Amino acid sequence: MKAQTSVEKVDIDKCLDAFGGNRFYLILGAAARARELANQRIFHDRNGIKMKYENKPVVEALCDIASGKIGKEYFNKIK
Repeated sequence: MKAQTSVEKVDIDKCLDAFGGNRFYLILGAAARARELANQRIFHDRNGIKMKYENKPVVEALCDIASGKIGKEYFNKIK
C-alpha cells in the first residue's frame, strides 16, 4: 500500500490537465472513481477479504487522476 496521502499533497493542476482544464469534468471523474473504489472496499469487507486502506476513496481517486491513470477516456467506461 502507498503511504498515507493528504488531499493537500495532490497536484490539482495535473488533475485539471487530465480533464482538459474543465473543473466540472474533473469533479465528475473523481466522484465516479471514488464511488468505484468505495464499492470495491465494500465488496472486500463483505467477502471477508482483509485489506488495509491508507487513504479515503476521494484522495485515492485524485491521486489516480494526477498520476495519469485516469483521464477523459474514463467517461467512456462509466456511461
